[in-house]
Amino acid sequence: MKNPCTISDFKDLRLNNYYYIDRTHKIGLIENVAKYLLFLRPRRFGKSLLLTTLKNYYDVAQADNFEKLFSGLWIGDNPTPLRNKYFVIQKESGNEIFLYLLLENQATPEKWMRFRLFKYKGRIWDESFKIFKKQKKLKPILPVVFYHGKDEWKYSESFEDLVEESILDLEYIPKFKHILIDLSKKDKDKIKGLTKVKLTQLLLLSHIHGQAQDLIDLIIEELSELEMEIPGINYFHMFIFYIAATHELEMAVMIHAKVKKIFEQKQKEIIGGDRMLTAIESWRLEGEKKGKKEGEMKKEISIVENLLKIGIDWSAIKKAIGLDPQSFQNLKDDYQKLISQPVPVAA
Repeated sequence: MKNPCTISDFKDLRLNNYYYIDRTHKIGLIENVAKYLLFLRPRRFGKSLLLTTLKNYYDVAQADNFEKLFSGLWIGDNPTPLRNKYFVIQKESGNEIFLYLLLENQATPEKWMRFRLFKYKGRIWDESFKIFKKQKKLKPILPVVFYHGKDEWKYSESFEDLVEESILDLEYIPKFKHILIDLSKKDKDKIKGLTKVKLTQLLLLSHIHGQAQDLIDLIIEELSELEMEIPGINYFHMFIFYIAATHELEMAVMIHAKVKKIFEQKQKEIIGGDRMLTAIESWRLEGEKKGKKEGEMKKEISIVENLLKIGIDWSAIKKAIGLDPQSFQNLKDDYQKLISQPVPVAA
């Protein structure tokens, strides 16, 4: 093996037979510490090698090279759930980074997908002159295809494979690849990633591949990790509405009820204990209960209103939720009365 002196690129070291001291067991530790890390080391002390190691480990684009790069290393035998889960951009000091992320959802394998992406890139570059009128170079575009069909994707990701062989040198042929995220053959036990990523994959498997009954428990488990009531984008409600739109309405209602029960149990565990509450704590708890009831009523009203917007009739709503037009109006009246009531305020 060769001496790696002056070599600071992990991929270069691993693919070109250089000596490498394995410290990859530290990667798992990095994932469980602070959100932001500051590496304070002298020059020529391994910072670049560390960063390129992390880049190759976490980069989606390096997923197919994982065995080549990490086979025989500790992390290769003990990968973390976040392995190859991120789009990684390496920024050189002083250079501006501007990236178009071109996403394409595909339900059937398509040989000419690469050609479509090529045309999309041309249109994006053409439009870019309206925004960056004085640009000296075109901005990079990263094409990503999410495939969630039933049949296996057998086509290459390289554009040049579409061009027939000829006497022309390949340097005259456009060269680019797209990233393929293939969800068609995903096994539920191999789904990894953060909560919202896992939920997206589980719901696609459930809807496209008809695995709803097998996946309900996992879907409920992941949904229970989301906040039910938060300001801004409420991903919990987004996933529930997606389930209602792509599955049986009764399934969405059942999942919502089970997650709500789990959430309430967690709240009881947080509040729990046998000690006497002070007056201030009692007031706060009363306010929290009132706020919680308001939130539940508001959420139920919102669910019915959204179901009506997407064309669900009252017979289906009554069957799933137990509300008819009159009881729904009563619910709205009770909600208005509740929010008008004052709550004791602790000084």
